[in-house]
Amino acid sequence: MNRIKEILDERGIKPAVFAREIGMPPSTMSTIYHGKTAFGNIRVEHFLAIAHGLGMTADELYYGTTSDGLDTDEKALVEMYRDADDRGKAIIGLVASEAGK
Repeated sequence: MNRIKEILDERGIKPAVFAREIGMPPSTMSTIYHGKTAFGNIRVEHFLAIAHGLGMTADELYYGTTSDGLDTDEKALVEMYRDADDRGKAIIGLVASEAGK
C-alpha cells in the first residue's frame, strides 16, 4: 500500500505540482508516488515535508491515525461535524443513527 499515492489521488493532487509546492524535486516525488522508493525508505526530511504539505503530522501520515487514536477518515468526519452549523450537525446525527441500526 502506498499511503502517499492514495492520499494524493484522493485529494486530486498532481505529484509534480505538489513536489514543487513543498520544495521537493518532482523526480523524487515521482519515485515515492510510483512506489520505487519504499514507504519505509523515504528520507526523513522528505517524509516530513510531505506530511506538512498534506496538513498532517508524521504520525498521521505514517500510521494513518491521529494522536487521539482516530484514523484519518474518522478525524475528517469529526472535523466536518465541528465545522457544521446546527442544521448540519442534526443531519449528520440523523445519518449516523440510521447507520447504527
